[in-house]
Amino acid sequence: MFAVERCLYPRADGDTMDGWIINHTDAYPFWANKFLHKMSMGSPQTARQYAYKLCKYLNYLQDCWHIGYADATAKHLTSFLRFLQFGNVIPFVGAVEGKRSGFTVRGYYTVVASFYTFLRSQGREVKMEVAEEKSGENPHSFLYGQGIATTSPRYVAETSFVSGKPPVDYEKWYTDEQVDAILSNLRTYRDKAVFSLSLDGLRIDEILSAQIDLYRADEGTLKLFRSKGRREGEGRVCVLSERSRRLLEEYLYNERSAVEGKLIDSGSLVPTEIFLNLREREGSFGKPMAYHNALEIIKRAAKHAGLDPAKVRTHSGRSTKMEELLRQQALDPASLTDNQILDIMGWKSMGSAEPYKNRQDRVTAVENWKRLEAAKEQRHADDQTT
Repeated sequence: MFAVERCLYPRADGDTMDGWIINHTDAYPFWANKFLHKMSMGSPQTARQYAYKLCKYLNYLQDCWHIGYADATAKHLTSFLRFLQFGNVIPFVGAVEGKRSGFTVRGYYTVVASFYTFLRSQGREVKMEVAEEKSGENPHSFLYGQGIATTSPRYVAETSFVSGKPPVDYEKWYTDEQVDAILSNLRTYRDKAVFSLSLDGLRIDEILSAQIDLYRADEGTLKLFRSKGRREGEGRVCVLSERSRRLLEEYLYNERSAVEGKLIDSGSLVPTEIFLNLREREGSFGKPMAYHNALEIIKRAAKHAGLDPAKVRTHSGRSTKMEELLRQQALDPASLTDNQILDIMGWKSMGSAEPYKNRQDRVTAVENWKRLEAAKEQRHADDQTT
């Protein structure tokens, strides 16, 4: 049976980075783990998702068809996708799964297809059928390179049946009342600080990988790096809200210091991450707080606050911050420029703001309309004087 395990990969600079591997009771799946190592170079969190999805696929092939990935064909991949969405049609295994959303099933297909593309690039022989698709051709363009046709592999597994449950309509923006309600239902200063920092516009991975020595209490600033906390590149400095500073100080003084003391007394090293596990469980106490733990805690607090926990996500705090900035810019354009928004949110282009815009926000819509009308009246007045 295949199983996912956490690991550490050595880096060229002598440090290590988190990673995920798939192990087996009989033989080490070398090429599957070489693929996951490649994924870890970009994002350990993405590699984790790839590892669990690929592991399920490999176990399915072994348990249901008694074959390995090299012998699998489009028929087997199609059967796997149907198994994920509808459960067992033919009773060749005991467990009945299914009931996954179409979005989730497509995610599994993406992982498996990426794995086979990687195997092909490494010259490995596989039986998975593939068709070459033309892409990138634009016969009407005169720009260099746009008239060149390229090909990319398309795996011929049947995916037209993938529809599943409709996508979740997440709570993308919090109201002030919802923020207060969630905060009041979070039990520790740590959890309140994590949630408050997300409302300052920080990404959840930036929050959980933030380093204790990069927090400046006197300035109320926190330096972040986009590479999951690894100090690569210039990073960016975030100025924290008064609420976040207060909650963070309470956590550091009352909760983290207690964890540090117990770790030191037991002869254990204290992690450099700011947010640590508080519950005294064997193997996890004092370790850096994990994403799934943060999400579960916020969902639980949201449920007690009267929200649907299925519609709550960690990124909603960041979306709420962006809505706040756009509203401020609409009310007083001179007080906030696009470049300042880019600095606050850690973006390189305002195009990244599009998914965050709340087009149902009446205040922003009305203020933008007023600005357009004022500009039109000014142009009309200028035309009259000339």
